[in-house]
Amino acid sequence: MLENSLKTERPARRSLWKITGWRILDAWRNALLPNRCAVCGNWVPAIDTPHLISGSIGSGAGDCAGNAAANQCGSALPAALLAAGLSNLATILCDSCRQQVVTVQRPLCTVCGRMFEDREGSDRRCGDCTRQPRYFASARSAVLYISGFRKVVHQFKYRGKTRLAGPFGDILLGTFLRFWGSDDMDLILPVPLHPKRFRQRGFNQACLLMANWNRLDARLAATPRLLVRTRATAPQTGLGKAERRRNIRRAFDVKRPESVRSRRILLVDDVYTTGATVNECARVLMHCGARRVDVLTLARAV
Repeated sequence: MLENSLKTERPARRSLWKITGWRILDAWRNALLPNRCAVCGNWVPAIDTPHLISGSIGSGAGDCAGNAAANQCGSALPAALLAAGLSNLATILCDSCRQQVVTVQRPLCTVCGRMFEDREGSDRRCGDCTRQPRYFASARSAVLYISGFRKVVHQFKYRGKTRLAGPFGDILLGTFLRFWGSDDMDLILPVPLHPKRFRQRGFNQACLLMANWNRLDARLAATPRLLVRTRATAPQTGLGKAERRRNIRRAFDVKRPESVRSRRILLVDDVYTTGATVNECARVLMHCGARRVDVLTLARAV
């Protein structure tokens, strides 16, 4: 048993040392040199930009809370959070690359949240969602997952730049309040990682994105470890839509099914590509009796 325990702990320790090493290297670079833009490599001046979410603005959440049609919400908070998060990317993006970050705008698919290339008309269901019904009710994203922003997300996920969780969390929360309210959800669940992947990475990026939400509103606290990943799957990168669905099939489970029964659930993840992962999560949750499942991601592939 001791041998098995050591085998489990060693990868986690190696991952922790790797993440710590990246953070020390970042601190050393910031102290001696300006940052380089994560996209183009140009110098970025060092700026101290703390993220917006704090206990001092917690009262603002009530402006949007309980508003099912959040686009009718008159509060400036969603736009302020989004603007603050985008502004705080100045610590890792130069002005030119930051201006190329594209936020998701209407018209959208009413189900998967895809932004239509044709900017005319109203929200409607896209062809994919018409042909392939989803288990989730709606999915919404903050930013398009295109070349520049993709590189920044990779810095966050794969290079341990967890300081990005602050501005990313502001962007994501602003998007949530744009489309929903605090009263619209009973549970907020991060899409889980398999324990093996968690040990390799050292953190679940979806959990980090929501780490400070409860400072704004206690009802926005995430519930981790309720939805779990039971099977280690191959990376989805490079797989087609059908292959992604097969790869992720039966990879999730709910620890306490009674906890999700008749509940309105928000699934949170970093990137929506084809929707295979969140759709499989939604399938499992609906099978356990969830009343409704919605999806929120930081970025969305075009």
